[in-house]
This record gives sequence, C-alpha cells and structure tokens, in this order.
Amino acid sequence: MSNPEPQSSPSSLDLAVDSAHLGSIRTDAASLGRIALQGGQAAGSTYGAVPELRSAGFDSGDALHHAMWRFTQQSLHLAADCDHIAEHLGATVTAHAGLEADIEAGLAADAAALPQQALPLNLGISAL
Repeated sequence: MSNPEPQSSPSSLDLAVDSAHLGSIRTDAASLGRIALQGGQAAGSTYGAVPELRSAGFDSGDALHHAMWRFTQQSLHLAADCDHIAEHLGATVTAHAGLEADIEAGLAADAAALPQQALPLNLGISAL
C-alpha cells in the first residue's frame, strides 16, 4: 500500500486538497476491501470442522463456530466501509477539481475586468 506523506507548509494550511494523496488513499481502501472479502476462503473447512469437534466432545467447536462467524461479519463490514471510503474520496477529488477550476476562472475574469492601471495584483493571481 502506498504511503505518501501529506505536505504541510504555511502556504498549504488552508483547505488544500492533494488529489494525488486522496487518490492513493482511495486505491488503498479499495484494495483493502477486496482483501477483506477474500478472507473467507477457509470458511468451508473451518465450519466443516465444527461438528467434528462438537461430536468429539470438544468445547472448541462452538468457539470456532463463533470465531468464524464473527470474522465473516467483521470482514463484510470492513469491505463495505472501505468501499464507502473509496467512493467518497473519488467524489471528493472530482468535486474539488471542479471547484478549483471555477475559482480560477472567476479570478481570471475579475482580473481581466480591472482597469490596466489599477493596483498590481498578487503575482500568483495574475499568473492565472
């Protein structure tokens, strides 16, 4: 799984969204969700051992059944949560890209509407 470090500097402490960072988290969440669903591969043999353990008088049969049931439930919850995270991050990246484009277009339009002899703009804004 990827682990990009978020960048924080005085200029990036506002509501900046790093699309690459969110994209890698989205990818990792989707991968983890798929892995969680693969964890039940041994369920058949595990559940198959439960009646044998019970018939042999071992209390571990019931404990094994409960452990496998709990593992399956938690795996399903984890997969669903990872899917939710991946979908949300995909929508967030898309929404923020659209908002960023709208802000840039608005600033460019406002800058173009100003008289040329007005006060100089911030170089970062006028470069838009």
